[in-house]
Amino acid sequence: MYNLKLCRHVGMSLQKRREELGLSLSDAASALDIKTEDLEEYEAGEKEIFNDVLLKLKRVFGIDIENYFKDSE
Repeated sequence: MYNLKLCRHVGMSLQKRREELGLSLSDAASALDIKTEDLEEYEAGEKEIFNDVLLKLKRVFGIDIENYFKDSE
């Protein structure tokens, strides 16, 4: 079972950052090497984001993933 509150928090932050960068869902998914549908589910907080994807988010979007965990407590 995944932490729904954390997934929603990360998803909202992810969507905000993607939009700040001016990336479409398709472009962002391609850069992350994931399916567009998966990115939509991550942004909606409907799908757990595993470590490999979190590391891609850090690399591609230049985000500090540790902040997601601090802000969600």
